[in-house]
Order: sequence, then C-alpha cells, then structure tokens
Amino acid sequence: MAAPVERLERILLATDGTEYSHPAEAVAAWLARNSGAGLTVLQAVLGATGYPVVVPYGEHAAVKNARDHVDDLCRRMAGQDVSCEAVVEPAAEPFRAITDHAEKSGVQLIVMGRRNRNDLSRLMMGDSTAKVIGHAPCPVLVAPRGASVPWHAIVVATDGSDFSERAVTSAAWFAREFRIPLHVLAVVTGSKDDPDAGTAREIADRARTSLAGLDTLADCVVERGRPDHVIVSYANRQGADLVVVGSHGRTGIARLLVGSVSERVVGHFDGAVLVVR
Repeated sequence: MAAPVERLERILLATDGTEYSHPAEAVAAWLARNSGAGLTVLQAVLGATGYPVVVPYGEHAAVKNARDHVDDLCRRMAGQDVSCEAVVEPAAEPFRAITDHAEKSGVQLIVMGRRNRNDLSRLMMGDSTAKVIGHAPCPVLVAPRGASVPWHAIVVATDGSDFSERAVTSAAWFAREFRIPLHVLAVVTGSKDDPDAGTAREIADRARTSLAGLDTLADCVVERGRPDHVIVSYANRQGADLVVVGSHGRTGIARLLVGSVSERVVGHFDGAVLVVR
C-alpha cells in the first residue's frame, strides 16, 4: 500500500500537453502554492523503444514540443510563486515513466487529468490513468475538465477497509491544512433491515471518533444504494470539489489495478477525485 497524504513536500504533475491536462495543472499549482510544496511537471513522450527518434539537426519533434510545453508551464508557475522543475521523459509506456519518477523522487502526490468519462471503465483498463493509479507509490489525484480550485468541501467515502481508512487520513489532512469542511460517508447496499446497516453506522461512528480533533469535520453519515452512485450524488449535494476514496473496498481484489467503485467515481464525478492505495 502507498502511504496516505499526511504532508506535501513534493507534488508530481503528469501532463500530456493537451487541454485535458489544464484542470490538473491548475489544481497542482494551487496545491503547491498553498502548501509550500515543490512541483515537478513531467511529460512522458510515447515512443516505441522508449527513446526519441534521432533526427538530423535537432530533437525529435514530439520531444521538443513537450520540452517547450513543460518549460512554458514552469515559467507560468514561477509567476504564481510555485517552485517548479520541468522534466520530459521519452517512454514506451508513459505510465511507467510517471510512476518510476514518483518512486525515485519520493513525491507524496501525483496529479493528472482525465480525458473523458470512460477512461477508467473496465473495458479500458489499459488506460494510462488507471495504470498510474494501480502502480503509483503514492495517492493519485485525478482532475477532469470540471475540476476547479479552491476547494469548498471534501467528501471521503469509507467502508472500514484498510484502503478507506487511509483515505480518511488523507482527507483529514487536506481538510485541516486548507481549512475545508469534511463530510464522511458510509454506504449501505442492502435493504433497511440488512445487517450491514449496523456495520456501516459503526464505521461512520469510528471515523467520527478518529477525527474528533478535526474542527472542520462537518458530518459522518450513512446512505443507502449503489456505492458509486451514492458517493457522487452525496458529493454533488454537499457542493464538494474533492472526493477521496480508497482504491479497493472490503471486497476488493488485490490483483486489479483499480476497484470498481473507485474507478466509477473517477469516471463520473465532475470534480477532483483522490484515490488512495
């Protein structure tokens, strides 16, 4: 398991140079500026061998374009009082360039975009975003087109699993650091008399106890329904800008890159989603 977010000293922003990365770039800059963390901007350039094609009189065009993009982005970040490092890495598998760099540099958070609502569906588990989440040494924050900053409310979903407890720890850190109201949600999937209802209430109460010292804790609630639908609906009702989930729940299968609930939340919530392993 990756460590939960309990500090931010270095953030890795993975960009592909397209409009789909713009929200992630804005979120990463805001987080770095308001936490004092350093920011590394990395663009992985796809190549069959993992190395740029050698051409006369200069760099491969894709590498040059990527270098121009990250350099320009870092110049703009510097204007926002963000300490920024630009990195371009040719790679046969972009997700490995991202996760390997995160491992080597000891970052506490990866921030990246999402191309569309289907990026993390089970039919597209080869997608780079899903693979980064599945292999990253730290939590991954996915920022789709609808993501914005500053954040006004955070929702964390918990089912009492180790993954979700780490999600609660991470959500509490963000709530405390940035003075944002935190809402804790446990979901019951069965009927009103389902024995899991009592378990869910216990999980919510346990989360409330663990967060007793957090003065931005708003509530700890239990709602009923299909977990991903309930999480997204509840977050929208609370006006949340960030949802925090564990990568797998109590019934998660370790060999899967991403659990079904977390991947569906990432695929359907319009704001940022932090996935904690």
